[in-house]
Amino acid sequence: MTLRPALVAAVALLGCAQYGAPPGGERDQRPPQVIETIPEPLSVVPDLRGPVVIRFDERLSERGAEDAVIVSPRTGDLRVRRRGSELRVELEGGWRPGQIYRVVILPELRDLFGNQRTEPAELVFSTGPEIPQTALAGIVTERITGRPPQRAVVEAVRQADSTVYVAPVATDGFYALLNLPNGEYEVMAYADANQDWTPGPTEPRSRAIGVTLSDDTLAHDLAILPFDTTAARVQNAAMQNGAIRVQLDDYVDSTGIAAASVTLYTVSDTTPLPATFALRMSPPETARTDTRTDVDSAQAAVQDTLAAVQDTLAAEPDAPAELPGTEAVPATPAVPLPAREFFAIPTSPIAPGEYLLGVRGITNINGYPDGGGLVPLRVTPADTARALPDTIAVPDTSTMRVDTLRTLPDSTRIQPDPTQIRQDSTRIPPDTAQAPPTPPPPPGRRVHRP
Repeated sequence: MTLRPALVAAVALLGCAQYGAPPGGERDQRPPQVIETIPEPLSVVPDLRGPVVIRFDERLSERGAEDAVIVSPRTGDLRVRRRGSELRVELEGGWRPGQIYRVVILPELRDLFGNQRTEPAELVFSTGPEIPQTALAGIVTERITGRPPQRAVVEAVRQADSTVYVAPVATDGFYALLNLPNGEYEVMAYADANQDWTPGPTEPRSRAIGVTLSDDTLAHDLAILPFDTTAARVQNAAMQNGAIRVQLDDYVDSTGIAAASVTLYTVSDTTPLPATFALRMSPPETARTDTRTDVDSAQAAVQDTLAAVQDTLAAEPDAPAELPGTEAVPATPAVPLPAREFFAIPTSPIAPGEYLLGVRGITNINGYPDGGGLVPLRVTPADTARALPDTIAVPDTSTMRVDTLRTLPDSTRIQPDPTQIRQDSTRIPPDTAQAPPTPPPPPGRRVHRP
């Protein structure tokens, strides 16, 4: 059997065909945009059958399409299929009645030219209950560095039925969970290194907080902590400019040393000595400027989210719906970073010699109490003669009000303005050393004059 020449030419033409910009036209640099969804955003569909369809304005790349969609609550195994310019999303067993579903399109989605979406998109619909106008948003940071985490997830578990809702954390630390059903939730953030949308037993996570949604908006920031199951232990102690620098094997902050105690013992028989100390945190490493900028921009995103309902996939960007009961959210101040050390400042000089330093009652940043330990300490004559550094001698201002940190003017530099002196202030006070004037004589009595 032989192929006709025309058919051979057609097969050769298809084999050489490549997707690209039309001749003479500009290259497509615009990522795919959502133009239609089935069902419609914020719609109530009690008897939804078949897949959820998200249609874009151009054909999609197969690369990463299946991993670009998350659904919560996940009431069945997720299946995502790409068909031309559409994504078809299904859950094994179908869409369960009586749920409010959130379908999130992650920024991993691309078109055939490799243009990748930079922002997530979200579709919210219901299979029974009315959709409330609620919002839970905030900032997620790493507690150790103060920076936004990479590949983090916020999880909200409704206490009534253990329904789990999830939201991705943006690169600047911002997260938002919109249109959640009213009720009590336990909210937590975690670093999802393996991208399975489930908190692993050793993955860093924040402490869970309880929130109650009731047709309102809430802002809660979350700090991710490294996995830990032990209390902080003292590793070393050394004199530094008149203070004792205590190094630990774990991170602590000012609240973790608030209830701690430091005792000085003799080496020979561990007799406690009458020495008292003031405990201060060592100056932590300052967070990078661009990190603070990221957090500030994320804080602005929280403000915007709590001021209006986020645009759904088919909503007009210029006409967001207003959320009820929205209030301004104050800017989050920079929180001092934890450290693996603190300073014990003696209230009186310590005599040179060999000692043992005992520390008790330390709580690490994960909340594990009863940390401490006993380590040797050497004090030399040079140590007692040194002055304390400025970063240690000043009071711990981490818990002070901001207005207490204002610098008072230097009164030695203030010169009086002679033009502002009141006139009567230049009068000389009367001489109190002079004898008082002679009182007048009584009436009817003659006065003898010399």
